Amino acid sequence: MNATTQVIITSILFCLSIQFCFGQGLCKGSLGSNIFNRGDFGKGSANTLAVDPGIAPGYRYSAFPPPPDGLYVITKNTTPWGSFANDAWVKTKDRSNDPEGYFMVVNASFQPGLFYQDTVAVCGNTTYQFSADIINLMLPNFPVPSIKPNLSFLVNGTDVYTSGDVPQDGLWHTYGFSFTTPANATSIVLSLRNNAPGGQGNDLGLDNISFFPCGPNIRMPDTSFICVKDLFKLTPAIEINDPNSLAYQWQKSDDKGLTWTSIAGANAISLNIVRPQPGQNFRLAAAASATQLNNPSCNYFSYSTVLEQKKAPRPTEVFICPGGSISLQGKVYRDSGLYDIVFKTPKGCDSIITHHIIIEDLSKFRIKGDSIICPENFSILDAGNFAQYKWSTGATTATISIELPGTFGVSVTSIHGCPANHSMVIKARELQGTMTGMDPNCTRSKDGTITITNVSGVNRPLVYTLNGKDFQAANKFTGLAAGTYQATVQASPACKLSRPVTLKDPEQFKLAALDSFTIRQFDSLQLMPRANQAIGAYRWSPPAGLSCSDCPQPFAQPLRKGSYQLVANSTKGCVDSTKVFFEVIPRHNTFAPNAFSPNDDGENDYFTLFCDRGIAQIAQFSVFDRWGTELFSVQNALPNSVESRWNGTFRGRQLQEGLFVWRANVEFVDGEKASRSGEVLLLR
Repeated sequence: MNATTQVIITSILFCLSIQFCFGQGLCKGSLGSNIFNRGDFGKGSANTLAVDPGIAPGYRYSAFPPPPDGLYVITKNTTPWGSFANDAWVKTKDRSNDPEGYFMVVNASFQPGLFYQDTVAVCGNTTYQFSADIINLMLPNFPVPSIKPNLSFLVNGTDVYTSGDVPQDGLWHTYGFSFTTPANATSIVLSLRNNAPGGQGNDLGLDNISFFPCGPNIRMPDTSFICVKDLFKLTPAIEINDPNSLAYQWQKSDDKGLTWTSIAGANAISLNIVRPQPGQNFRLAAAASATQLNNPSCNYFSYSTVLEQKKAPRPTEVFICPGGSISLQGKVYRDSGLYDIVFKTPKGCDSIITHHIIIEDLSKFRIKGDSIICPENFSILDAGNFAQYKWSTGATTATISIELPGTFGVSVTSIHGCPANHSMVIKARELQGTMTGMDPNCTRSKDGTITITNVSGVNRPLVYTLNGKDFQAANKFTGLAAGTYQATVQASPACKLSRPVTLKDPEQFKLAALDSFTIRQFDSLQLMPRANQAIGAYRWSPPAGLSCSDCPQPFAQPLRKGSYQLVANSTKGCVDSTKVFFEVIPRHNTFAPNAFSPNDDGENDYFTLFCDRGIAQIAQFSVFDRWGTELFSVQNALPNSVESRWNGTFRGRQLQEGLFVWRANVEFVDGEKASRSGEVLLLR
C-alpha cells in the first residue's frame, strides 16, 4: 500500500473503544506550544551524543556511528561518517537552522518494533496534532533495491496513523495526524513503531517529533497600522460557529516575540490598546475553558501581529533656487539640509517626515559643442536637459546648428524653476593640407599608399580617415589597391578637409615569350629572356640540364624532350612567368673497325667498340672464332675504356690471321638499350 492510498483510507474519522476520536491530516487551525519539546533531541558540540538517552525501547544505543542493525544514535550530521554510511547513506544534518541541533538515526532491526515512546500530559476534550519529520537515509541512486522505512504512530498502544513507505529521495518529509481526547483524559502514551523488516535498507532519520494543542483558526494580520497616542482596537477573525464558546487571554511581547506576557483582564475577543507603540506584538491565546486557558498542554495561539505607525506619503526631495525659499506646514526654509516636519495623515495620525531640502546650483552650467567651424561645415550647440530654453538666435530648443562664426548664448530654466545662462564664441577655421598618393607597384596588388601632410588651420588633435571609415591618428594609409578614395582630415565633425585621391595600376609586368628550339643531344643553347620592365630575380625550373637556376641567361643542355619555366620578379616585386619548349635529337652512335693489326706499332693495335657520348655503358662485349669459341668478353664496361679492348690473344697466346665475329649490348644515357654485331679481320 503506498502513502497516497494510506492517506485516503486513514482520513476517515473514527472513534476507538477508549473514546479517543481520530481524524487523518495535520491541524489546519491554530497551534499551541509544543508539549513534546524533547522531540527535537536537543543540541551539542559533539557530533554524536555520548550517553544513551533511553528513548527507544526496542533498540540499543550506539555512540560510534554508523549504527548497525537494531541500534540507533543521536547525532547532528552524518557527513563525516565512514563505513557503509559513506557509500549507501544520504549526507544530512538535523531538520532545523541550528548547526548544533541533534536528530535520531535508526538502523532498523530485523523484526518490526517500537523505536520511540514517551508519555505526555493532556487535557480532556482537546484536539492535538502528533507529527514527526522522517528521511529515508538510503541514497536515491543506490544500485541495490532497498527496503523503505514504514512507520506507525500509536496512541496508548493503538495504531492510529501509518506513514506508508518513506520515499527514497534524500529529502525530509513530515508525517502526522490530529485527534481529540476524551473529557476525562490527563495523559497519554505516544509511540513510533517500525513496520518494515531490517536488512538491506529500512534506515531512517527522525527529527522534530511534535505534539501540539490544536484549535480553530484564529487569524490576525501580520501588521496592524496605528496612530500614535490614539486608542487602537484589535479584533481577530475566529473560524468557529460560536466564538463565545471559548475562553481567551490576550498576550503582549516587547522583544519581537521572544517572550510573552499576559495582559491582565484582557479576556474578551477584542482588545482595546491605549497609547499603542510601534513595534509592539500581540497575540490571542484560546482554550476550551478558563481552567485550561493557563495550561500549556491545552491552549493555542493566533499568529502575532506587530503594530506599525501610519505615515503620510513621503515627499520627494525638495529643490529651491539660490536665494529662494519654500514654505512647509507654515514654516519658511531657505537653506539646504535635513528637516523633520510634522504632517497629518488622512486619518489624523501625526507623522514626522524628514525632508531633504536641496539648493539647485546651476553655476557650472555650460553650453556643449565645437567652438571651431569650417566654412563648409557647421557646429551643433547643446544646452543639455532643461524645462525651457531661449537662445540668442530666438530658438527655444535644446540644440541649435551654427554655420557662421559669432557669439551665441542661451538662458535655461530647470524643472524646479531655477534659471541659468551661458554664451560661447564660435570661430571660423579653414583646414589646409596636402593629399599625396603612391600607386601600387604591380597590377592588382595592394601596396599603394595615401599620405595627408602639411595640415594647418587648427591647433588641436587631428584624426584621419579614408571613405569615412576607421578613423586613426596616423596620417598615412597603406595596403591600398588601385581606386579612388575620399581622404579626410578633421579636427571635429564640423571642421575637416576632404578630397578625392586616385591610385592607378601601373603597366603590367610581362615576360616576352621564348622561342621553342630543337637541339642535338649533348649540345647546349643559351636562354635569353626579355621583359617590358627591368627584371630583378629569376627562378628557372626544372634545374636539370641548366647551368644555373637563378641567373638571367643560363645554358641549357637537355637530354630529352621537355620544357623550362621561368618565374621572374620585376625590380618592384611584380611577378610573371613563361615557358620554352624544346625537342632533343638523340645521339646513339657506335663504331667498330673491320680490321686491326696487333703488332705494337702504335696503330690499330687493338679491336674495340668506339662509342659517342650517347652511350652510358657497354653491358656486354664478346669476340668469337668461326667455330663459336668465345675468345674475349667484358661486361658493364665504360665506353672507350681500356678494359673493352681486345689485343688478338686467347689465353695469352697470339692468334693467327683470320676473320672473327663480335657481338655487343650497349645502354644509352636516356635509359634505352641496343645490340650491335659484326666481323673483324686480324692482320699480322
